[in-house]
Amino acid sequence: MSISSDTSGSVPGSPIELEPEPETICRWQGCNQDLFTLDNLVHHIHNGHIGNRRPKYTCEWDDCPRKGLVQTSRFALIAHLRSHTGEKPFICSIPECDRSFTRSDALAKHMRTVHEADTLRPSDPIPKAHPMHPQNVANAMVQSAREARAQQQQQQSTGIPNENMENWLDAAAMPKTPHDMYHLQKLKLRWVKEERAMLIKHLENLNMKSEQARNEKERALDKLVQFVDPSIRR
Repeated sequence: MSISSDTSGSVPGSPIELEPEPETICRWQGCNQDLFTLDNLVHHIHNGHIGNRRPKYTCEWDDCPRKGLVQTSRFALIAHLRSHTGEKPFICSIPECDRSFTRSDALAKHMRTVHEADTLRPSDPIPKAHPMHPQNVANAMVQSAREARAQQQQQQSTGIPNENMENWLDAAAMPKTPHDMYHLQKLKLRWVKEERAMLIKHLENLNMKSEQARNEKERALDKLVQFVDPSIRR
């Protein structure tokens, strides 16, 4: 199955070549079950064939050149299987863009080169759902690092060169210069300050509600005491 490149930088709305339909038939050890949708296929493979606790994880996809070779982890096997199924779980969150990618570093590169997401001014507010929100950037960097580490371990354990290694270790997914790192850290600091201010306000509201509840409880208890025995004074 031919998978289109993840690193394409087409502008949203511009004509692009139609990509092949995603795989829906399971080719795991001759299973050949048609799951009709990609989501069903992925769920079927993850739960029916891979499972969660195996002594070793190997790809058993028919015609896979790495068939039978031990993967370093379940995570590495799942990432590898995307080359067979065409699954692209990393989706661009820009409303007018419909691109999706098999790897998080490819999504990060797309955001930078196509949407110029790293040109946000320090004064621009960044919604939490935005892919360039510091927390989302950090998560993408961690995900990319995990994928790169898994690929390195696999290459070291098997001795087989990986033609996609350069893509997995794409330095473009990380800050290139001290200025870029400074910009990222500045965004993170602002996000932390905003989160702190929001949490302080939330705590103040909770304290106010707690005080109100305490006063209401005292008034209710006074009424109850007076009803039971008017001679008692609290």
